[in-house]
Amino acid sequence: MSFESTVIGDSCLYLGTLSDGIPVSVTGRMGVLLPAFSKDECALCLSMIPALVKKNCKQVVCVGSLAEQLHDAIDDLVEDMQRSDVMTTSHTDVDAACDDFVFAVGPLTKTLLALVGNYPSLVGALKKAAVDRVADFH
Repeated sequence: MSFESTVIGDSCLYLGTLSDGIPVSVTGRMGVLLPAFSKDECALCLSMIPALVKKNCKQVVCVGSLAEQLHDAIDDLVEDMQRSDVMTTSHTDVDAACDDFVFAVGPLTKTLLALVGNYPSLVGALKKAAVDRVADFH
């Protein structure tokens, strides 16, 4: 999957998969939505955190059955990096995660990077939350 981008208010949502990585063109204050449904997936997400933080990621939302474990591991890594400016949250509920990402993180960042494209239910919930947020602007 290549990245799909959508403007939401004054933010831009980039939707892709973990295998797409981090787009080079992404700049500015960023929030990221990461899947946490398997240990391998969590390990891959965790390995991306230093690069995301270097690109000015300030908010991380983890979603999935292992979201709390990924959230805790990211908190530990960010603390080791001495980056107290990075906030993390976790949700097992897909709709709650997408709403948090779009409505809470979105207004605080110029870029929303969602690496959940392999999960149709997440993509659907994310697009619904995005439509709802756009409606709030009108």
